[in-house]
Amino acid sequence: MPSFKFTITRDTSESAQVVVTADTIEQAQETALTREFESTCERLCLFATDDGAVSDTYLPDETDYEEIDELPAHERPSDHLVVEAARYIHGEDGSVEIDDNAPVSRARSNPENGAYVQAWVWVSDEAAKEV
Repeated sequence: MPSFKFTITRDTSESAQVVVTADTIEQAQETALTREFESTCERLCLFATDDGAVSDTYLPDETDYEEIDELPAHERPSDHLVVEAARYIHGEDGSVEIDDNAPVSRARSNPENGAYVQAWVWVSDEAAKEV
């Protein structure tokens, strides 16, 4: 799945260049304009207001974007952020646990622009006997 790099703006004064993975540029732009997307950004306070008000976010130029096959290393999330995301998405106390220093594996030809994170999975003796 490709990634798209483009700029989003809020209140005509605050802009951010974002990279979104989606099937089409239209889907990527739609995703970037949601409030949920803002909470996934590495710089969470990018569009925060002091009073917590929700402001309109828009695309300054819908035709100004770049399609990226693979993110350059300097634009990929750090291993630490990947581990934190893995813990948030997949972690479950007592079932799936991920260490702070868990190994992160990225494939050069990874079309999804992601990574594998080592995790601990609990298997009870009883469950193992049933296999």
